[in-house]
Amino acid sequence: FGATREPFLKVLQVLRSLEMQTSHGQEVVMPHLMRWIGEDVFMTMSVFGFYLPNHMPKGPLGDRGLVSPETELSIPPRLFGLLNGLSGLVKNGLTSCDDGFGYYVPGIPGERRRNCKDDRAEGHLTFDAVAGAPEGPGGFPDEAVGSHIIDQLDMVLTDGRLSPASKQSILKGMPLYTQATLDQGIDLSACRDWAGFELVDECDCSAGAACDKGDVCKRASDGWSEAPRGCVKVQGKPYRAMAGNVSQPCCSAPEAEAAMEAAVKAAMEIILVAPEFHTTNLRGATGGSRAVPPAPPADGDNGYKAVVTVILEGGADSYNFLIPGTCTAPLSYEQYVATRGVVALPQSELVAVETIPNGQPCSKFFLQKNLTNVAAMYEAGDAAFFANVGNLVEPVTAATKKTARLPPFLFAHNTQRREIQSMHPQMSSAAGVMGRMADALPGRSKLYTMDRYYKIVEAEQSSATVLDLNDGVTRMQGYDQYRSSIDALAGGTAGSYFAETFGEDLQESLAVTEDLGERLRLFSEEEDGFGETRAGKQFRRVAQILRLRDSAGKRLADREMFALRLGGYDTHSEAYEESTQNLDRALLAFKEAMVTQGMWEDVVVVVISDFGRTLSSNGQGTDHGWGGNYFAVGGSIRDQVMLSQFPSTFDAGHPQDWGNGIFIPKWGYEVFWAPITDW
Repeated sequence: FGATREPFLKVLQVLRSLEMQTSHGQEVVMPHLMRWIGEDVFMTMSVFGFYLPNHMPKGPLGDRGLVSPETELSIPPRLFGLLNGLSGLVKNGLTSCDDGFGYYVPGIPGERRRNCKDDRAEGHLTFDAVAGAPEGPGGFPDEAVGSHIIDQLDMVLTDGRLSPASKQSILKGMPLYTQATLDQGIDLSACRDWAGFELVDECDCSAGAACDKGDVCKRASDGWSEAPRGCVKVQGKPYRAMAGNVSQPCCSAPEAEAAMEAAVKAAMEIILVAPEFHTTNLRGATGGSRAVPPAPPADGDNGYKAVVTVILEGGADSYNFLIPGTCTAPLSYEQYVATRGVVALPQSELVAVETIPNGQPCSKFFLQKNLTNVAAMYEAGDAAFFANVGNLVEPVTAATKKTARLPPFLFAHNTQRREIQSMHPQMSSAAGVMGRMADALPGRSKLYTMDRYYKIVEAEQSSATVLDLNDGVTRMQGYDQYRSSIDALAGGTAGSYFAETFGEDLQESLAVTEDLGERLRLFSEEEDGFGETRAGKQFRRVAQILRLRDSAGKRLADREMFALRLGGYDTHSEAYEESTQNLDRALLAFKEAMVTQGMWEDVVVVVISDFGRTLSSNGQGTDHGWGGNYFAVGGSIRDQVMLSQFPSTFDAGHPQDWGNGIFIPKWGYEVFWAPITDW
């Protein structure tokens, strides 16, 4: 029994258990929670909440058919957003420093600051973990004091569930002292005011420099002409330079207090990474360690190809994407207007495209003007349309709709969105279509999603990298400082399925983000022309990743697959044209970037949605349907192709009429996934 804890509840526990006190008694305000942890009050991403109730994570839980909805947020941008925010609370108080949860530091313009001083914080954690601790040598924390601190934090943060192995890992990451180390000379890095320089003698000013009696200075050639402040060395021994003398020993009582504070903060930061904090049951550490297997090298002889899938969430009104123009009667633009009513688009808002005759009822179609760039790509032979497609288990017509096997829960967002991504409607636990493609090419493929985890990249063997929309890769603050302890916590095997799943997620996320983050940092030239819309930012990230395909002269993968998302398509009351226009502009910018990189022939972008919508209007918008019209763009697409079959009439009673203005799909999504997979 047990569970993975919800991120927002973990934040609340830290605030309460570690006794957050605001600077002036004001309310605690954390304006960045949605971006950093994926949760904030009244800001759910859908009507289904922050995560889906049937989410089955990869790893020990998923292997046993167990669901863990909260783990849907255990992806690098969200997991590290949470850990970085909690770390910022510990180190700096409630500020935005080091990716903290607070407001931007008052009076400091620009982006989120790094390593800010905490005197501007709006609040601090005030829990006293030292109370009742034994006396350390000279007031400095030793191992006994460190164990006491860990026990106190264990009590308030993990209900006393820290395993001995976890405690030992935390202890090793704390800056602790012994009498022997103090006798040998204090570690000056622990001195709060360590100035980082060494004096040759008490006064060695160059000729002509001002050097009052009793001043402590260095040669003017070294840049010092005034008395230094803080800890310095005189003839190899540490002293505190104060008001022109060096007689006071360095690292006395004030430094012991600082060392104790540093030990407490280190323990807090590390325990907040422990699996026991993120799950509710006993970790059951087995004493073993889990190694991250190296990925097999890509086979450069297979060339390179990439697939980008854009999911239009909400159910796009795609019969306003592809509109009849010059057609065989009875289908016509006039019939479209009569059937669609208030949602029909006037011809002034349409762009005409010619089609190659291949059994379609029209020789000319219209696209809405918000797809002008897609229309141009279609005319150039770089785009294809898929007419009246949708989720299918087997072919269905109006005559067989009561006897045929149908996808479960037709017209429901959550199930239909899952089914378009798995391509296996009758099996809810099926892996995603791109995930299965990656599993078929082990070691030669990579999967990516944007901001969150998508069913389409779920795989039995392969893992997806989750990219951050704004930062590309969110890396863990403090990982370099506490690497040994964090690696031990993440890599230690556990008897608890929940702790083991969290450990695997953390370990894999660290490996991926450290590698990819460093490569992006070294190759950070910005792609131009994408704009700052959600669509533009996502395609910019894809273009940046694709530029790394041969990083350091080595092919990182032969096949890369990306899942992107655009929302706002559940148009019961009105059309959301801005999102489609932004997509169209982003697709053009992406094509231009790929042409520049010489990759347009090696990339295909597929645009799909939950389901189509009703032909008839509800008076303001349209309601959930089934079959819809979607498209793909790419340099390898055959000239002006249109797959599947556009309906021959919009009148009721046709063979694909479900009723209530809903089209039954003529073909399933296999009509385009099959050729893409072969490609």
